[in-house]
Amino acid sequence: MTTPYLRYQYVHPAGISLGAVRVTEKTEYLQEIAKEIFDPEDWAVFNTYKFPKKQLSHILGRLSSKIAAQEFLKNFSLRDVKIANALQGNPILLNGNYDLTIAHAGNFGVSICHSKNFILGIDLELVDNFLDRLLLELDFFISNGAFFEDNKKGKCTLWTAMEAASKHMKIGITTDFSVFEVRSSEKISDGCLLTEFVHIPSLLVLSFDFKNIIMSICVHRNFDLGYLLALSKDENLKEMWN
Repeated sequence: MTTPYLRYQYVHPAGISLGAVRVTEKTEYLQEIAKEIFDPEDWAVFNTYKFPKKQLSHILGRLSSKIAAQEFLKNFSLRDVKIANALQGNPILLNGNYDLTIAHAGNFGVSICHSKNFILGIDLELVDNFLDRLLLELDFFISNGAFFEDNKKGKCTLWTAMEAASKHMKIGITTDFSVFEVRSSEKISDGCLLTEFVHIPSLLVLSFDFKNIIMSICVHRNFDLGYLLALSKDENLKEMWN
């Protein structure tokens, strides 16, 4: 990587913009990126984080959000795009009447900025870093895991599908897991699974397999999936994330 970060943007004409980043984890680059994208107030907040891992997480969320939001704030620099956290902890865009959903893992971040005509949820995990948490051995994950490959990638896919759905519903993974009982999960294109839930039939989750990265996006079942399916074939995104 010759620059502190690589960026990617994908736009849907109906009012959806996806921003993705891959950031180097070198501490000096984190400071460099922060100076580029933060105004003095944000810079002060960034400097309250003393550990590089926390600084990296903050940058991944903010930078990918700013890249996504720039589609709707045409003459705004990254520094001028204002992102804050709501009381519930979810990110909000202060410059315009748009919603955000974000996710990050390792040194990768992704955000979707969208008009309020839509509700979306997104999650991202690195397969190699995904832990077989003890909770994944609960009966719920054993029974629902039957819809996915019986390996670490399969468990990672199920987890990201649940996380994306929870963000769509704005509840987080704080409710009983049984809410996310899986009705079906099927391959609908190379590197893309479509998951449906028993108790929340209005939602669909598309999970994208980028080798060591699983990205899941949750939408209402009436959403045009063509836009999202194109992501699984986008060579620029594959190159950045592989």
